[in-house]
Order: sequence, then C-alpha cells, then structure tokens
Amino acid sequence: WGFTAKVINRFDNPNLFFYRNHGVFVYGVTEHGGAARGGLHKQDIIVSVNGRMIDTLADLSEAYELAEKNSAESRRSVMVVMRSGATVRLTVNYSVQ
Repeated sequence: WGFTAKVINRFDNPNLFFYRNHGVFVYGVTEHGGAARGGLHKQDIIVSVNGRMIDTLADLSEAYELAEKNSAESRRSVMVVMRSGATVRLTVNYSVQ
C-alpha cells in the first residue's frame, strides 16, 4: 500500500493516544505511492480497511493479505482513518508503486 504503521502507545504517541487509546497509526508514507495519492498522511489512525476493523498490526496484516488475495477483482482498498479527531474515508490504489 505504500506506508508503514506502528501501534499507538501512550508514551511514544500521547497526541494519538488522546484520540484513541489503542490501535495502529501511519508511521510513514512512500512519496508518490498509492497511499500518498489516496490521501493517507503520517499520524493517521487506521480505523478500518475494506470494512474490517483494525486494532493491531496483525489485523492490518490480515487486511493486506486479503486485499492481495482479491487483487484480481480490485487493486483498491477503502480505508477509514481518524485524523485530528475527525473520521476520513480514503481509497488507496495499491497498484501504484
């Protein structure tokens, strides 16, 4: 998808912990990749991918594997993220490298 993610931690990410005390956030975004073109930003908290709730890195990995498995049908994933307390819906085209 063109981004890296980490787990929210109240000590390392107190500003994100304020909005959600668990979960996964975007740590880095590949410039000009599918995530960047889809509007994903550093510090976005990932709420769901293709309707699957994301609470752990394992959840995110499973969502990615499922998206790859279904890639013949679609190379896009719908992500719901929390950005500065607001919920944002994004479409990430992961055929873009």
